[in-house]
Amino acid sequence: MVYKKYIKRGNKVFGPYYYQSYRSKGKVKKIYIGRKKEYKLWLKGKLKKVKKK
Repeated sequence: MVYKKYIKRGNKVFGPYYYQSYRSKGKVKKIYIGRKKEYKLWLKGKLKKVKKK
């Protein structure tokens, strides 16, 4: 599952930051994909896959 996260610092909002979550050995883990540009590449499959630890 992919989700986006926003971070609020003071009166400013930063983001979206995209993450992919997956389950490994009964625990939910997440991988940072990037910002909007990297997410679009990830959707097309052109962004290198990150190894799950």
